Amino acid sequence: MNLRYSRSILLLFPLLLGACNSLQPQPPAPKTETIAGTALKGTYITALNERGQSLKFQIRDVELDSKDKQREVYLYTLFYQDPATNNWQNLCPPDREGVAKAVVLTGKWDERGNHVKGDHRTMFACTNGVAAKCVRLEYKPWKVLNGQSLWKYHQACTRMLRADYCGDGLPHTREGTPIVIHDRLIHNPQAPDQTPPDPQMSFEAAWDEHGAVYVNRPRWSETTAAIQRKCPKKFQSGKRIRTVEQAQKRYPQALIFNESIDRQPK
Repeated sequence: MNLRYSRSILLLFPLLLGACNSLQPQPPAPKTETIAGTALKGTYITALNERGQSLKFQIRDVELDSKDKQREVYLYTLFYQDPATNNWQNLCPPDREGVAKAVVLTGKWDERGNHVKGDHRTMFACTNGVAAKCVRLEYKPWKVLNGQSLWKYHQACTRMLRADYCGDGLPHTREGTPIVIHDRLIHNPQAPDQTPPDPQMSFEAAWDEHGAVYVNRPRWSETTAAIQRKCPKKFQSGKRIRTVEQAQKRYPQALIFNESIDRQPK
C-alpha cells in the first residue's frame, strides 16, 4: 500500500499488535504539495509517540517490497529524534530477516486486537509485527480477491500468527515458532507451486477475524488449560477434527487454517 500526503502535516498515535505506530492527517493548508511513493524519501514529520510526546520523524528511505509480486506494497525506513539525546533512531527493530522497515495501513487496533475501520489514521506497521507480516503474506486488507474482501483475512491472519485463540488480544505463542498456513484464496495446499508438506506439522486450528473457530490443539501445550478455561467452546466440534481438509469442510466460515509442530510435554 502506498502512502501519500502533504509534507509535515501528520500526527503519530500508538497502535497495538507489535511494533507499530499510527498517523492521522490534520486539515490541509490552503496550498499543499502532494507526494507519494519513493518521493517521500527525506520527508520530515512532526508527530506524537505512544506516550503523547511530540517528536520529529524522518522517512529515511522508501522502496517497493521485493516480496510483493503485485508491486503494491512500499517499505518505509522511519527514524525519530530522541528528545533526550537528539540522536536519531530507527522506529522499527529488525525482524527475523534483519529488515527494520514498516508498511502502511489504515484504521486502528483496539486493546482486544480488533482492526477497526472508519478511522482516518494512517499507521506505520513495523515488519517485525503481525499487522505487517500479514500484509507481506498477501493478506492486503485494502484488496478484493475473487469477490472477497481481504480485510477479514488480514484480521484472521493477525489472530493466527499471535495464536489469539479466544479473540481477546492475548497471544499464546513464542517468537519464531514455525507454522504452515492454508486458506481457500491465496495459500492453497493443492496449488502446484506449494512446497511439499512438512511431516512434523499437523493441524492446529481454523480461524476467522474473531479468533479461532476451532482448536484441535494449541501451538504450545502448556497453554491448553488456560485457553480451555477462557474459551472452552473453541475445542468443541462433536467428532474431533484432525486435518485441515476436515476443518475446511466442517467450518465453511473459517478463513485461514494452520499447522504447527505438536509439542507435547516431556
